[in-house]
Amino acid sequence: MLGVLPGILATVQATGAVKLLAGLSEPLLGRLLMVDALTMRFDEFKVTRRSDCAVCEDQPTIHVPRESAAPTCSADQRGRVQHLRPADLRRLLARGHVRVIDVREPAEFATACLPESRNVPFGRLLRDLPALLDAARARGGEIVFLCRRGARHAVQSRGRSARLGA
Repeated sequence: MLGVLPGILATVQATGAVKLLAGLSEPLLGRLLMVDALTMRFDEFKVTRRSDCAVCEDQPTIHVPRESAAPTCSADQRGRVQHLRPADLRRLLARGHVRVIDVREPAEFATACLPESRNVPFGRLLRDLPALLDAARARGGEIVFLCRRGARHAVQSRGRSARLGA
């Protein structure tokens, strides 16, 4: 039954767009249309703009979509990241010549971190990456990027977690 829900919603959106383009009705400004697919009921709720919202306030400061402040990576780049288990990281640390870069935000880093790690928030990572790579190459070591869930450490291929001696 829920498989048809995207079709129902697409039809409602398309109908609204055609009516708007033809000047036949007003858009859903200030209203939220809710669809209960289980009971097939449509409800409408009034909503108001947030006065502190940079997009919908009376004098918005954001007018077009923009990139996130924090760099992101593609699915292909995430797929090339080498993931380490804690035991593997422990072995690398015991061998020495490894630098752990924690790419979480400072508040996250402050709650818990590896004693051997250095905090370089992901938003600064691409800027600081050349110096980090140069230092690791000079030591003949490796860099391991660490984050809470694994996505933030997936950076451009030139800086992904890899051996740097090659």
